[in-house]
Amino acid sequence: MTKQRTKIPALDDNGKFVYKDKQTRDIQTHDISCAVSAYKEGYEVYALSPSNAVRLFSIEEIEDAYEKQATAKDNLFLIREVEIK
Repeated sequence: MTKQRTKIPALDDNGKFVYKDKQTRDIQTHDISCAVSAYKEGYEVYALSPSNAVRLFSIEEIEDAYEKQATAKDNLFLIREVEIK
């Protein structure tokens, strides 16, 4: 049985995950609140840079990544759906 998620910016009105990239099923966002909400709901969250993607494992890591990226004016997060059982 899959755990029911609450509505976050990555979900549509029917509770379906909205994919901006249909092939990878990922969402890219500059919005830290969306990244934190997605992390709380069990999605994988990554900090993206031109050279790599780093998975973030806590809200503190998301906030730290945002602060570091904000100085570079390149704060981009990737949200990836994972199955929760």
